[in-house]
Amino acid sequence: MKARMTVPGLVLILFFLAGCATTGGSASGGNGPTALELRQIDGAVLGRESLNVIRVSTYGPDSQQLYGYFLYRDGLTVQVAGPMTGKTLGKMSLEEVQADYQRVVKENIINGGNLVIQEALHGKAVCGYTANMPMMIYTVWGTTDAMGGTSVLQLMLP
Repeated sequence: MKARMTVPGLVLILFFLAGCATTGGSASGGNGPTALELRQIDGAVLGRESLNVIRVSTYGPDSQQLYGYFLYRDGLTVQVAGPMTGKTLGKMSLEEVQADYQRVVKENIINGGNLVIQEALHGKAVCGYTANMPMMIYTVWGTTDAMGGTSVLQLMLP
């Protein structure tokens, strides 16, 4: 799944998630964008649980591509946009994600460091997990529709 969009200085990844929402109060009946908390966690928290995984990588004028993963449970839809590509990898455990990452950095002959694991929180609800190269830092913004049942998350790279 590839989507390209030219936005100077801005990279968007859109995540349409069900279940990470609260009812809101914007003019359209939903919540305006709010920054979700990204909290670094020990990957052992996920254990051997298999989650849906999308691998994202940047492209463009930078000398080195950045790689990351978004892990999420069934019932959620994830879309990737901006100067990034996204590839659905199916269900994987965090251990399998780390093995895929090691393969990718070896194939591309880069030193990416260890993956940084974070949970994306909307209130107290965990919407998903990021597993990224240390250099891939972003803010997760969330909005809620008028029915309060679907959240749209946007990951923005600086």
